[in-house]
Amino acid sequence: MVRISCRYTSEQNDIAERINRTIKGLARTILKEKRMPKFYWAKAVRIFVYLQNKTFSAGGKVSPHE
Repeated sequence: MVRISCRYTSEQNDIAERINRTIKGLARTILKEKRMPKFYWAKAVRIFVYLQNKTFSAGGKVSPHE
């Protein structure tokens, strides 16, 4: 399910906060799982966001890239 929020509206800020918390948590997991130093933080975030954008959505029929 794709939810879109308007910028600068505090009522819809929970969507962005939830996405950011997910990204931070999974980037931290990547770093800890592979025992990598903290200076790879930005790379871990980029890798997770890349993988998240490439995974299938809409019931497994279409990827966001398509």
